[in-house]
Amino acid sequence: MQAGVRTLDLGGEATTSDFTDEVVRRLRLKLEVWRSLGRA
Repeated sequence: MQAGVRTLDLGGEATTSDFTDEVVRRLRLKLEVWRSLGRA
C-alpha cells in the first residue's frame, strides 16, 4: 500500500492478516464515500 501497512517482505511489521484488514477497511471507506456521492 502506498502509505501505512507493510508486510515483512516490504520492510514492514504487519502480518498478512493485518494487511488484508487494512485493505478491507480502506475499500469500505471508499464505498461509503462513493455511496454518499451517488456513485455506488
